[in-house]
Amino acid sequence: MATKKEEQKIHVIGPKVASWPWINVPEKQQNGSSAWTIKVIVEEAEAKKFRALARKYGDGMLPISKEKVDKKETGKFVIKFKRNCKRKDGGDIMPPSVERFHEGNWNKVPHDKVRLGGGSEVSIAFSPFSWNNSGNTGVSFWLEKVRVHKLVEFQSKEDAIEWGDCPDGVPFEVAKDIEPKAEEPKAEESKDNDWGEDEDF
Repeated sequence: MATKKEEQKIHVIGPKVASWPWINVPEKQQNGSSAWTIKVIVEEAEAKKFRALARKYGDGMLPISKEKVDKKETGKFVIKFKRNCKRKDGGDIMPPSVERFHEGNWNKVPHDKVRLGGGSEVSIAFSPFSWNNSGNTGVSFWLEKVRVHKLVEFQSKEDAIEWGDCPDGVPFEVAKDIEPKAEEPKAEESKDNDWGEDEDF
């Protein structure tokens, strides 16, 4: 088990590619609580290193799991860091510190002003801690700070909509529903101007 001094130690990982970051807004957890969370993707050798670190603090579940894409293992691993929004007594916990490099310095920015998306490159400061909940035990990595080396802004589904190549900027599938129906041309008019036709390991 970790000594008292080790329990107070802050560890750092990165720069790494972020996966599913919930820093701008908290993520809803399975137990109904909320937490700021972020995951990074690492190779197996590094996953073993952080697994060994976690094991110094306790047994049970770990914040490290195999990465899967379309339910198939990729050979890489996911490490999850989290910071609860509430203490056990219901009090608020401050959000994680977020820093960005600007004019030669790392500057703190409000967490809710950074639209941190997957693919961003980040470094993470964290502190491991053991937990015991209703007989279940494990170790988590408490999220302390995030440094953003390269920002890939999060895009909502609405942000990601592409309008296509329509010359008037209106997609055909939308345009055909909103365009007024053309009147039947009179006999003397020409028809030549018709427009035509997305855990542990």
